[in-house]
Amino acid sequence: MKARISGLAAAAVRQAGLSLMEVMIAMVVIGVGTAVFIKMQQSAGTNMASNGRVMRAGQLVEKHIEAIRIGIARDTIANWPPRDTSYQENLLKLVRRVSEARSPRTDAVLANVRKVEVVVSWGIYRLDSLDVTTYVSRRF
Repeated sequence: MKARISGLAAAAVRQAGLSLMEVMIAMVVIGVGTAVFIKMQQSAGTNMASNGRVMRAGQLVEKHIEAIRIGIARDTIANWPPRDTSYQENLLKLVRRVSEARSPRTDAVLANVRKVEVVVSWGIYRLDSLDVTTYVSRRF
C-alpha cells in the first residue's frame, strides 16, 4: 500500500509543473492574440486617417463656398459671376467649375444663378475625392 501511495505522490509531483507542450501552446495562443490586436489597431488607425482626410476636405469645401457667397454679397458687380479656379492647400487639391444654371422645369438658363461644382481630391483613386455641387445667386 505504501508503494502505491508513493507512486501517486510522485505522479502528483510530476503534474504540478507545466510540460513543454503546454508552455508552447500557451505561447502560440498569446502570439495569435497579440497579432490580432496589432492588426485591429492598424486597421483603426488607417480608418481614422481616411476619415480625417474626408473631414478636412469637407471643411475646405464649406470654407470655399462661404467665401464665394460672402464675396458676392459684398460686391455683386466685381465678384459676379464666380470664376473657375483651382489651388492646393496642404495635400488637398481643390478645383472649382462654374457653369450656367438651368431651370428644372423649362430648361431655361437662369440669369442670376450659377451652378458651382467643387471637387477636393487628396489621392489618385476615384474615391479619394469629395464632389459637391451647389448653386449661388447674385441676389439672396
